[in-house]
This record gives sequence, C-alpha cells and structure tokens, in this order.
Amino acid sequence: MTNWPGVMDALAKVNYDGYVTLEYFHPYPHYPEALVYQTSDSLDRILGRLGT
Repeated sequence: MTNWPGVMDALAKVNYDGYVTLEYFHPYPHYPEALVYQTSDSLDRILGRLGT
C-alpha cells in the first residue's frame, strides 16, 4: 500500500511540479468506463483537489 500523503509531502519538499501519473486496476471488468471516473477521483484525492 502506498503512503500517498507521504509521497506528496516528499514531492513538495523538493518543489516538484511536474506530471503525476497513476496506474489503477479497478474491480469493474464489465464496466470499463468506470476506470476513468475511479482514476480521476483517486488523483483528485491524492492531489488534494476535492471540491474544485
């Protein structure tokens, strides 16, 4: 399991402002479009962008 708050803190400490990507495996094999929404939600949460 990845400690995302720790990862984001470490990136902030070195002033990283480049791209961030995510590989995400979802549990909805019959609904592949759900991957787009799950990935977007996950990145919003990781990057602290909820409610924007």
